[in-house]
Amino acid sequence: MADASFSAGSDEECEILVGMVHDRFPREYAHQPIRIVESETSDENPSTTASEEESTAEEATENRLALVNTWCRCGMCESETLGDEKEAICCSEVTKCLKMIAAEASADKQCITLHPDFDVLCLHTTVLRNVLVSLNHTRMDHWNISNLDNRLYRWAAYRQFTWVHAVLGARIRRVVPACAVNAIRKAFPEVSGDYTGYQSADD
Repeated sequence: MADASFSAGSDEECEILVGMVHDRFPREYAHQPIRIVESETSDENPSTTASEEESTAEEATENRLALVNTWCRCGMCESETLGDEKEAICCSEVTKCLKMIAAEASADKQCITLHPDFDVLCLHTTVLRNVLVSLNHTRMDHWNISNLDNRLYRWAAYRQFTWVHAVLGARIRRVVPACAVNAIRKAFPEVSGDYTGYQSADD
């Protein structure tokens, strides 16, 4: 039987009832982390339009493959195996990589590939094998886990690099810096020398 103090239709009463239900029953996803999206806009010039930013970005990436020394600050980037200019990015240009490098607090480690977690998470075959086994079950891929090739190890290593960005979410991708790509390709080379470059989620 309903409490006589409540009359039907009051917004305040509805809020009280909803509050009682929330207090009594667990809410789905109540303890899930909230994804924080970093702003990509410039704080220095808020009047810059999107088209101006795009044209500036196009000019900045022009000839990056040919001029590695102009954008690589870590000294570990090589452009020979990169597919196009959107892949020509150094770890020093990725804010989250810089934070991880700074957290190491070692002057001799100026590249994300020298971070101890990079070696363990992105180059260690046992870790990559476990990633592939897990993905094989969750995605229902049909890989022969007993006979993994370098292509699959590279794919798993690129996925593992998301450790830098934390959780990205479904179909959200980031370009892996050239230095990390080179380290992964050296660890797991393709015999033919032909590599698949960065592909956006829409490709």
